[in-house]
Amino acid sequence: MSATSQAIRQHDLVAYFLGIFLLFFSGLVFGCTTSHSTSIPSPDGSLTLVTSINQDRADRTAYLCVKFQIFDKAGQVVYEEQTHASDRMIWTMKWEGDQRLVLESSDIGTYAWEQGTGGMWQAVP
Repeated sequence: MSATSQAIRQHDLVAYFLGIFLLFFSGLVFGCTTSHSTSIPSPDGSLTLVTSINQDRADRTAYLCVKFQIFDKAGQVVYEEQTHASDRMIWTMKWEGDQRLVLESSDIGTYAWEQGTGGMWQAVP
């Protein structure tokens, strides 16, 4: 192998690893953005679930954790809770009927909330 050919292979190898590093670094910086908010209407459309990620560093136990709010048709918050499920882990939240929400989180497990009589929401086993 000629010296020129070897230099080209080394240059290609350096460029390859630099590309991998930049891809990894940009994924850490830009791919883990946690300022998203998601809005999901209940099956009958009477309520809306809004999930978001806590960006407030005042409470370190809740920072970057999933929180949710339930809004009625008038846009009023009828219930809200800080779940303490980390956004850095895998999680999903969904409606199971019109009066039940379920959070499935790889770090804290599965939790549910139901709308009881009188319209009050509460955590249920």
